[in-house]
Amino acid sequence: MHEESRLSEALETLRAEIDALDENDSESRAKLEQLLMDLEERLKQPRDTGNDNDLADQLKESMLHFETSHPALTGILNDIMIKLSSIGV
Repeated sequence: MHEESRLSEALETLRAEIDALDENDSESRAKLEQLLMDLEERLKQPRDTGNDNDLADQLKESMLHFETSHPALTGILNDIMIKLSSIGV
């Protein structure tokens, strides 16, 4: 349960970064909000492992997309990916 708590904290950090994005960057904001919703939905259903690969792909794609424009987001996304891996997602 400790790892899930850390993951929840990382998701809150991601939410704060999304809120801090430039409001004119609606495409990035929408992409990250969708990713956050997908992550939260996956965590609500821990036994449903059907789309874990899709979720991992979304995280990797987002990390590559934001690597230069939003390096703090990339770090947060990487942290989330590590935490998901540690709980078996």
